[in-house]
Amino acid sequence: MISPETHAPSTAQPRPGWPEIAVAAAAFVACLGLTIIAAGLVPDERPVQLGLVAVALSILLGLGPFAAAYFLRIRDLAVFGVRRVPRRWLGIGVAAGLACFMANIVVGVLYRTVTGDETNAQEGLQTATGSSIPVLLLMLLLGAVATPVAEELLWRGVLANALARYGLWISVIASSALFALAHGVNNVLPGAFVIGAVCALLLHRSGSIWPAVIVHLVNNFLALSIVGLVELTA
Repeated sequence: MISPETHAPSTAQPRPGWPEIAVAAAAFVACLGLTIIAAGLVPDERPVQLGLVAVALSILLGLGPFAAAYFLRIRDLAVFGVRRVPRRWLGIGVAAGLACFMANIVVGVLYRTVTGDETNAQEGLQTATGSSIPVLLLMLLLGAVATPVAEELLWRGVLANALARYGLWISVIASSALFALAHGVNNVLPGAFVIGAVCALLLHRSGSIWPAVIVHLVNNFLALSIVGLVELTA
């Protein structure tokens, strides 16, 4: 069995730190401002366009801050966890993604039961997904492939890696909490924390972001495809 140390970045190598966190945070705020402006330009009565814009902007919110952190000083993708990993880790990612999807259903029910909040923060996204087969396929490409890559590069590649200097659990809990809060204080938050924690643990165990990307991809693919197919066949 390959130990975590086999794949983890060497302590002798440069690693993301507070400078990367700071510049990524600044870029995130800037991209968030652009996101709010762009979303405001799409009329509410055009839910398909609004959903597509929302998922496209979620990609920007991951890639923009990551690019800022990457070009700051290190400029080595491997330092951010973009490295090859044994195939078994990809299989673990698939299994963990399925488990996260099921866990998020339970967590969502508990959230609504405890808070009484029946608001669906992703209603617009789901409406767009179920509008037509072409839109569903596009949403799967953007939301289940591009978004996981973009978000994992930022939240695990930059943040979880940078916080690893303070220990495993600080890295996992802090990066997952911030990842969840970035989704808003709504019904998505608890599920986002679960996915964030699993992804951060896989990053630290494997030394690569790819198992985490697979977890994220499987969860998003199932969530989008099931909702889309239900809406299309209704």
